[in-house]
Amino acid sequence: MDGITGNVSDLAAAIAIGLGSVGPALAIGMLASKAMEALGRNPEAGQQIQTNMILALLSLKL
Repeated sequence: MDGITGNVSDLAAAIAIGLGSVGPALAIGMLASKAMEALGRNPEAGQQIQTNMILALLSLKL
């Protein structure tokens, strides 16, 4: 595409990619935050919390 149509199309694609990455980034941040809170409250459950956090991160990345 030439001219303004090509530029607008490129801009729209960049915005869509940027907005599409915001949701997973927020989810990963919230997940890590809650996992650290859980570890602070109950350090003995560290292995189980870590396993569940890794599984959740993998599902977010897919």
